[in-house]
Amino acid sequence: MQWVTFAPIATKFKQIYSVDSLHVDSFSMLYMVVYPFVTFPSSYIIDNKSMRLGITIAAILTGIGGFTKIFINNGMYWAYIGQTLSAIAQPFILNSPGKIASTWFDENKVFIIDLFLEGPHYFYLLSFEYNWDSLWIYFTCFNFRR
Repeated sequence: MQWVTFAPIATKFKQIYSVDSLHVDSFSMLYMVVYPFVTFPSSYIIDNKSMRLGITIAAILTGIGGFTKIFINNGMYWAYIGQTLSAIAQPFILNSPGKIASTWFDENKVFIIDLFLEGPHYFYLLSFEYNWDSLWIYFTCFNFRR
């Protein structure tokens, strides 16, 4: 997930872009603000339209949001636009494991399957991918601005 990509590089981010801690923290707070407004439409799309449509929307918005952050050197608003698009995509991803578990598995196995599908979200911060995301942001954002 992209909601904490700026947290490991907060001090460097503040120095280079001359912003305070609130600006850096607002990138992750944006997800918490957007989630309650998008979770009900995303659940509706996943449950009533199709799970494929919900996951496709999430993939497209996450991809565009991540790509948009590349243009942060042209202005900080690009990072906010990218974070907003990724924040809109997050409920589509987080609300789908329950639907997957209830659709594809028996009623007595739904709890265990849902646990395995949603558990990795909570351990993502400890994963190897998180470190690579942070390094990618560091090298693309800070080494080209001189």
